[in-house]
Amino acid sequence: MTKSDSFSWYTNDTATVTNECGFVEKERNVKVMANMKKVYRKIAKQNGITVEEVKREMREAISAAYVNPNFYARCIPCKGSIPTPDEFISYAVNRVSVIRETK
Repeated sequence: MTKSDSFSWYTNDTATVTNECGFVEKERNVKVMANMKKVYRKIAKQNGITVEEVKREMREAISAAYVNPNFYARCIPCKGSIPTPDEFISYAVNRVSVIRETK
């Protein structure tokens, strides 16, 4: 699976694939993207900041992690060289759901 192919799990319903790092990923519409606006608004409200500030701080944290990325960071599928907050969260949700299903 190439880096660009790894985004197919955003839209496909169900299938299991192994990514280039050897991790099993569940391909499905996780519905994360539809709920991200709600999540960003809730985080912003809880912290007394704007949604854009939440996203900016997330981008800064992710960028800092990619100064010297480890193996796991390099395995997060993204369109660019560093994942966006949405890409990062979608990947994390996917990984957690796969781990839960294998226990």
